[in-house]
Amino acid sequence: MRGMGDLRGGGDMRRGGRGGNFHQNYRHQNHHQQHYGNGDYHDHHHTSDNEQRDEYANLMTQREKDWIIKIQLMQLHTDNPYIDDYYYTTWDMKKRMEERQRALRHSGSMEDDPKIVLPQLAKVENRSYKPVQFEGSLGRLTASSVHNPRKIIDVCADAPHSEEDAKVKEVRRFKQLLVEIEQGYDILLDIDDMEKRALALPEETRPQVFQERRENISKLFGQLQCNSNTGDKFNQICSVRKGLSLVARILLLLAKNQAKELVSAVLRNISIFSRKDLHESAERMYQAVSQVVFSSSLETLVEWSMVLQQSNTEIQEETNALSAGLQGKFGASVIWCFVSRGEAIFRTESPVDLDVAHQNAWQQFINWLCNVVNSLDEDRLAVPYKLYPRVPQHMEKILDKRSFVTIEEKLNKISQTKDAKIH
Repeated sequence: MRGMGDLRGGGDMRRGGRGGNFHQNYRHQNHHQQHYGNGDYHDHHHTSDNEQRDEYANLMTQREKDWIIKIQLMQLHTDNPYIDDYYYTTWDMKKRMEERQRALRHSGSMEDDPKIVLPQLAKVENRSYKPVQFEGSLGRLTASSVHNPRKIIDVCADAPHSEEDAKVKEVRRFKQLLVEIEQGYDILLDIDDMEKRALALPEETRPQVFQERRENISKLFGQLQCNSNTGDKFNQICSVRKGLSLVARILLLLAKNQAKELVSAVLRNISIFSRKDLHESAERMYQAVSQVVFSSSLETLVEWSMVLQQSNTEIQEETNALSAGLQGKFGASVIWCFVSRGEAIFRTESPVDLDVAHQNAWQQFINWLCNVVNSLDEDRLAVPYKLYPRVPQHMEKILDKRSFVTIEEKLNKISQTKDAKIH
């Protein structure tokens, strides 16, 4: 069959320009089918002559031929025919121009200039395969096709992660944490610039700058996530020296309610600040916390003491938050700072002006603190950053004489140590 010969002759498509001969053969085949139809070509010739009969005739149906032609035409798809198939394109344009001139001579009508027409069969649909899903079915049903063959082996199955993969993920998370810390410093620099800019502006335009400054401070406070239940984000930031220094600087910018939440988060994770690699940053953090503490009320001190007691119920008695804090320099400084602030409140304000419930809660905290100090050896008690000479006076006021005598010598370590600085 000559149609089959045309398909075999399609191999010339790879020579003399891309697909030029194939397009000619394909048009020749269409002309052949229009002239003779889909019947047997040899019915119109001498069928009795066996020498002229093609032994491979009628092996393919017209549908199969069109399918093969469509596959081959898909390879001719191009968005820039003048570059990808220059010779065939120029030959086709020249041929169309000649046909236009002949039609013009016979009919005398003017037509539009010839244009390049890309074959429609070459259109490729870029679509992603979505497997058919059935509710309640076991496994995943797939429909295979030429474009989406059936998957036999899934090489991307969920396999157990190796230790190297876990290390890579850990390094990636740490780098992301460093990026977030740097972003926090960028916002902090913007806040400093706003303060300087507000001083140079007229009085009527300053409120807008101050409002923008408050929004940036709230944004920084939200990034710390110190009010979350788990506190994982806050712990990760504070475990980095630069992150801890960032938190210390943010604390001095916050409003009273936000500063109270941040100090509560510090108390819940007070053991983190006792690490040796965070010594300098932890001292900077203590200076910021002490400024907040010495401007707080008795009610706020009671709330912070409750945070320490709640942290105590979540872990064992021998490693409670208060005991772990007293054994670290940062924790001891913050806890004795609380007591020193309590003494200042009781000395400057009248007991009548103080709430009775707050006074009773504070006395319970002091008794609990006495029991923890009494349970620890003197060598395990850390020396605070600064001296608190009024702490023994306050403890003596609230405790009974017997309880105070048991811890009196240990309290001298925080009030008379020569190495520490006087507050």
